[in-house]
Amino acid sequence: MKKIVRLLLLQLLFSTALFAQTTSSSFTVGGDFDKFYPVVWQDVNWESHKPTILEIGRSDVHENSTWRGSLISKFEFHTTRWGHLSNYITANIRRSQQEFVAGWIDATGLNCSRDVIIWLRGGGTTYHYSSPNATIPAPVVYDGADGRVAYQEINGPLHTYKIAVDSYVNTNGTTYDGDFRVNGRIGIGANPAGSDAALSVKGKVVASEIKVTDLGTIPDYVFDPSYQLMDLKEVEDFTKENRHLPGIPSEAEFKKEGMDLATMNTKLLQKVEELTLYLIQKDNEIKDLKIKVGKIDTLEAQIEGLKAAMATSIK
Repeated sequence: MKKIVRLLLLQLLFSTALFAQTTSSSFTVGGDFDKFYPVVWQDVNWESHKPTILEIGRSDVHENSTWRGSLISKFEFHTTRWGHLSNYITANIRRSQQEFVAGWIDATGLNCSRDVIIWLRGGGTTYHYSSPNATIPAPVVYDGADGRVAYQEINGPLHTYKIAVDSYVNTNGTTYDGDFRVNGRIGIGANPAGSDAALSVKGKVVASEIKVTDLGTIPDYVFDPSYQLMDLKEVEDFTKENRHLPGIPSEAEFKKEGMDLATMNTKLLQKVEELTLYLIQKDNEIKDLKIKVGKIDTLEAQIEGLKAAMATSIK
């Protein structure tokens, strides 16, 4: 019986401690609704050699005002504290109606504080926070209340409100700080198991730069003197019969197999180089014709001169 009582007490103590860690507290960011104000948090787990996990949310979309918006977010961070490195901030954000999070930084680059700044929407917006692995002290809000207008980073810049969300923030998903590696296949809107590709995407892909390193053979062999360039009459006959260029897949093949961009760009380069050779050929032919026309013009001038001379002698 005593053993059962001890077990029950231990379970009660464990549950109480766990509940105490995950119980949420709240705070309100004042100022203007169209501004995001710096809210300073502490990396309380730094000395425990583990990241601090901070959960910030507002489940009720009508809290503070009708359709103000909801937010569920989770931040995991470890600060550098003046050069210890291994620092990162990862954010997972889900929200509705409004963007509530505009950015974040580790404010310990040139000091030994534990400060992490997260910019949150103001205008009297209430947020609730908790942590599954730490006891988080109340944050300090720099929204103009109690004279706190801006946060002065120790040995660093002055931080005030933002009027727009920073470009690195994924406002409805996860933002990873650092490299991301997957030992397997990734599918975005597609089932990766249905392809042998490392990345399968169903939809548009937007990028500022794409570099392909495995190109195979580059068709500079076109400029080798031994390269057999098709006669233009042969090209004409082929295109009339097949309705596409020689060496380029047909429309039906593209629709069935798709387009390998590296292969296609290589083939297009080959066609550009062949077109260059055709132009050189035609340019040389034009030069030869000009020489011949010049000779004909000279002969015609000489004939006209002879005619004039003969006409004069007859008179």
